[in-house]
Amino acid sequence: MHPRRRSFFARLGRSRMIPVYAQPVPEDFTASHRGGRPAWMRDGLRAALCAGGDDLEVVGESRYQDSLWSLAGTDDRSERIRISVTALLVPETDNPHDPQAVAVWVDGLKVGHLSRADARLYRPGILALHLAEGCPVAVPGVITGGGLAGDRKGLLGVFLSVDREQFQVPR
Repeated sequence: MHPRRRSFFARLGRSRMIPVYAQPVPEDFTASHRGGRPAWMRDGLRAALCAGGDDLEVVGESRYQDSLWSLAGTDDRSERIRISVTALLVPETDNPHDPQAVAVWVDGLKVGHLSRADARLYRPGILALHLAEGCPVAVPGVITGGGLAGDRKGLLGVFLSVDREQFQVPR
């Protein structure tokens, strides 16, 4: 755990948190809901890695199966997959379905979103880390699934590993 990151939140304290609707969004590290890969998202990008032991599920992966299978590196969709990845958590400022949406990107490909409930919990911490670190927030995760499900090929899903405290999310 990076000591500077923890001390930032310790100094910030709960009573001084800015409500999410009043927090400025660092435009450099957001994405358009309908747009492609943001210009700032490039190979070699520096990101604040916030690893932990708390599981965080990604939703909406069914819309991004082509991207997930591309990241898995196989065309055989009947194959079981489990690969480690590093994902960027990217606030979407113009999502028509959820104004507080947080997209999940892996290697320049969108693979899903945090659920509405999780986005509301984690977005203030993501924005605070963007401002404090001056870079996007990354978390470790896995892409898993595939195989045969009855007479159909299985889908891939994404699961992230976060430290709730780094994002000021109560246990």
